[in-house]
Amino acid sequence: MQTQTIGTLAAEDSKKAAVFLRARTNNTVNKSHFSQAQQNVVVRVSDMLHSFFNAKPYVNYRKTIASVKFTRNAAKTKQFKQYEQHLESQGWEKKLSAQGIIYTIKKELIS
Repeated sequence: MQTQTIGTLAAEDSKKAAVFLRARTNNTVNKSHFSQAQQNVVVRVSDMLHSFFNAKPYVNYRKTIASVKFTRNAAKTKQFKQYEQHLESQGWEKKLSAQGIIYTIKKELIS
């Protein structure tokens, strides 16, 4: 799977609560842009990745993309590599940042 490195910055300490609440509100609002079938696909991918990462997944919806974020690395197993290849064939992209690993997909590619 192709990996893209992105630069993200953590919020200032005095603004972390406001940033968290705004992101949570935006996530809830943007989730309505996805059909129930699309949401189910994202949750299934999140659950499957959870089994490899053994960490809490953070599912995030935006107007045109959905993403699943993990803050620690996965166990590098043959099944994990095969699943990443499957995700890539479905249109998922992998991005690395200082905050973790993010798998994203455009809304129109979710089937």
